[in-house]
Amino acid sequence: MERAAVFLDGGYIDRAKELPKRYELDFRLLAERLAGGIPLLRVYYYHCMPLQGSTPSPRESERYANMRSFLSKLEMIPSFEVRLGRLMKYKDESGRDIYKQKQVDVLLSLDLVSLAYRKAISTAILVAGDSDFVPAIKLAKAEGVETVLYYSPSAPTHNELLKAVDKRIALSRSLLL
Repeated sequence: MERAAVFLDGGYIDRAKELPKRYELDFRLLAERLAGGIPLLRVYYYHCMPLQGSTPSPRESERYANMRSFLSKLEMIPSFEVRLGRLMKYKDESGRDIYKQKQVDVLLSLDLVSLAYRKAISTAILVAGDSDFVPAIKLAKAEGVETVLYYSPSAPTHNELLKAVDKRIALSRSLLL
């Protein structure tokens, strides 16, 4: 039976200049267009909440509330799953604060491999750019799952990821029209 799952890396989507801002996107329509007529089992959206200090500034509180509202709307879409990692703060070599998502790639990879092993999907559709997904993609392919990557020409997409998938398609605004 032909069935697809869509895996959306929210941080990657935020960097894709071809797409409207995440609050303006119709994620159900986007998933259906990405699936190209293949029945959808589920759509997974991966991200993390914005970092807040122990005494959040008004801007931090607003960003947090906006993200919570956005994720709540996604959770109400039928067959949508929201998976949250964590945002961690680190210091770079010059002592500046940098922020990195943690656990997001692992959550996506676990979902992909689990569905592939259970033969729950025939096609895995990813919107992502990180090479951390390559081992999961290779395992899914070994289980007979076709892998399709939608990538952004304007956001970093690792060459190893582009090589690992069966099909690669550049994102464009026309996907939403």
